Amino acid sequence: MISNKEVVIALSNSGETNETIAILPSLKKIGAKTISITKSHESTLAKQSDISIAYHYDKEADHLNLAPTVTTSIALAIGDALAVALSIKKGFTREDFHVYHPGGALGRSLEKKVKI
Repeated sequence: MISNKEVVIALSNSGETNETIAILPSLKKIGAKTISITKSHESTLAKQSDISIAYHYDKEADHLNLAPTVTTSIALAIGDALAVALSIKKGFTREDFHVYHPGGALGRSLEKKVKI
């Protein structure tokens, strides 16, 4: 369920994928903000998003230059950068991180440093 307090990040290499573009009117009606990650600020998705992030690459890594290998790596890096920037802006702490990730080796390492 998406509300008007949400930000939707839409990823599409071409920015012309029908399934992705089709949800934009509903998101606008709800009042959710949109960030697109595409290869062009001129794509339909980018133009209809509140914020457009575009990237450039020479070719995909597969021998046919078709499989989204480079583009998925770029999108992952951009997503990570957005997450880190938002975490810093929101003042997200180790204690906050532990609340959302209490288990596993990471949770155990935080337990030692976070007063529970």
